[in-house]
Amino acid sequence: YQRRVHGRKDPPDYNTLQQYLRYKVIEDHVPIAFQLLKFEDIYPPSFQLALDMLSRLQAWGEIVEVLLTRNMLVKAVDILISHDVKSVASHHILEKAVELHDPMTFYTIYKLLQQLNIVRRGSPEFIDEDKCQKYTEMFKNMFNERSK
Repeated sequence: YQRRVHGRKDPPDYNTLQQYLRYKVIEDHVPIAFQLLKFEDIYPPSFQLALDMLSRLQAWGEIVEVLLTRNMLVKAVDILISHDVKSVASHHILEKAVELHDPMTFYTIYKLLQQLNIVRRGSPEFIDEDKCQKYTEMFKNMFNERSK
């Protein structure tokens, strides 16, 4: 049955699919979770089913990426921090925050990432390899404050 779900463009009966997932008839796998995400437009609960599957798999980097594509930045950074995800770059997250054209979201994300820097390095500052120099300048200009 997993082959049928993985290769389909549209899911089988949604209630059946949900039961198969709940009772592990369909095993947890990252590709299946991503297939579930494709059903979100026609079956909105599939988004949460996919996130639950990725969570059971402890695929935290994938969860962060999924949340970023949905512009759920604060939740993405929360998971990034709580599970110490290192596979997602700070500059990538800050870029997404800028794309939203929401100064408060940018401010919040910037400050959360500074908190992550404190945990990881003992300093809120971004280092050169973070590639966040332009976002630090943007932050200083937008909020008329130092980056600390």
